[in-house]
Amino acid sequence: MQKAKVFILMVLWALTIQAYGKQELLPIDSLYLEKTVSFYQFAEKHKAAIWPGMELAPACLYRSNGPVFLYNHPNPPEGFVKITENLYSGWHRDLQLFGNTITEINGTLTAIADYGSGQISHPHEVLAVLFHELHHAYQMNNIEGLRSDNPVKLMTYPEIPENDALKLFEQNLLYEMIFTENAEDLQDMVNRLYSSRLKRKEMIGDYLMNEKAVENFEGPAVYSEYAFFQLYSGDSPSMKRNYFERQFGSLLTTPYYGREKLRARNLVSGLALCLVLDNFHEGWKKEYYPSGMDLYDFFLSKFEPVKVELPEMSMLKAKSRFHTAKATENRMALLDDFMNQTGKKVILEFSSIPQFRGFDPMNAQAISDSLILHKTMLRLANGDNTLFFDKHPVLAGIKEQVWFVEQLMLFIPEDALKINDEKVIIDHPGVSIRWKGSVVERKSGLVRIQCD
Repeated sequence: MQKAKVFILMVLWALTIQAYGKQELLPIDSLYLEKTVSFYQFAEKHKAAIWPGMELAPACLYRSNGPVFLYNHPNPPEGFVKITENLYSGWHRDLQLFGNTITEINGTLTAIADYGSGQISHPHEVLAVLFHELHHAYQMNNIEGLRSDNPVKLMTYPEIPENDALKLFEQNLLYEMIFTENAEDLQDMVNRLYSSRLKRKEMIGDYLMNEKAVENFEGPAVYSEYAFFQLYSGDSPSMKRNYFERQFGSLLTTPYYGREKLRARNLVSGLALCLVLDNFHEGWKKEYYPSGMDLYDFFLSKFEPVKVELPEMSMLKAKSRFHTAKATENRMALLDDFMNQTGKKVILEFSSIPQFRGFDPMNAQAISDSLILHKTMLRLANGDNTLFFDKHPVLAGIKEQVWFVEQLMLFIPEDALKINDEKVIIDHPGVSIRWKGSVVERKSGLVRIQCD
């Protein structure tokens, strides 16, 4: 019966594609077409077991430069076609979606996941990420006053060896706490975690508050992702443990320093707090959001830690000093690699600061106080002027804050740039620009454009 339903779904989709127009399709698209429906039905059935009270927003699976599958959306965009009840199909080129996140589609907050990115290959893991994003939609739609992080803090996070050493110490503690069953041993670890964070607060101040905000916003969402996978995958216990280590555990046990994988590490710290609460305080999920507390503070309220002496950590500090120095060298190497690309160098200079519509904070590198290298995504606009980078690097010159872009530099083939009726048009894989402006300098290998 299930195979018959899938076959009918494919036939209906094939007919809608013929009606819409020719577009390159891949075998993976058919797989996720069917998964969209079964995923959402499974999520509806098990959402309360994963997080009590959770409500599901619309969901969207897509592939860059391929199809978009939208489910349970009240108002699909123009051009989307209905395949079956609640399931609609459109094309990525019309929406310019990026990453795994939540975004408004036709005015409705929607969870989206990119099944074609290659970063996550197994369908069960992709769908778990989509459930993660559905939890974020639930947070935004239903939880008032929930504090999230400031992504700019990732790019200016202090690279202090002593702070790095303590943070690595905390990550190892959190990993151990997940698998600890003895309440006395756990309390000792919580005391050390608490004491370490008190010391780090003296070193980095408000940046620690930003770490807590990541845990606060992302911890429950990652917990939901992990719990969904445990229910949905059907894998053996050993395979589920392998999944945990690859996706989450390794971020706590692998030594990273400074700003490297910083948000991902804070995200998994939040997961660890949730898992420890699961082990020792049944029913905590019903209490957490109504409490209005940050996740870390809520966690402390359940264990009431005391300040204790910490070990010296000489080896961790020595390693941190070495890697902090290397971080500066690595940033300069990134800039050199960017500047030595082939192709035409295009510099866009803005007469007024454009509207900042989005970026990928986990893949934006602060080269200096005024230069940000966006390695995956950047979106700007100004009225009818639009600019979108998707997995194409661009160097932004900023004024004080990442949001205030004064200049962009990119490299493209000569024939990708066109100027029509005082409008700059760039169409190239990963780059879409439509902006009013004019060329103010043109020479071999360089075009400088003044943008309105």
